[in-house]
Amino acid sequence: MDTAAPSLAKQLQDAKIANGGYAYDIANGKRIPNHSLALRIFKATGAKLGPIANVSDAALAEMVSG
Repeated sequence: MDTAAPSLAKQLQDAKIANGGYAYDIANGKRIPNHSLALRIFKATGAKLGPIANVSDAALAEMVSG
C-alpha cells in the first residue's frame, strides 16, 4: 500500500470532496475522477489525478482561476 494514499484520502474526506471508500479508491488509483472532480481535488490538495494528471502547472493555473 502506498503510504501517501491514506493521507490523500483523508484530505479528500476533510475537504468534503469524497467520503469513505470512494476517497480511498481515488487515492489508490482504483477510481478515476472526472475532469471537474479532478480540478476540485487539485484545488484542495494539489494532487493531479485522472484527466489533469499530465496537464502543465501553467495550464492548470488557468483552469483553476477561470
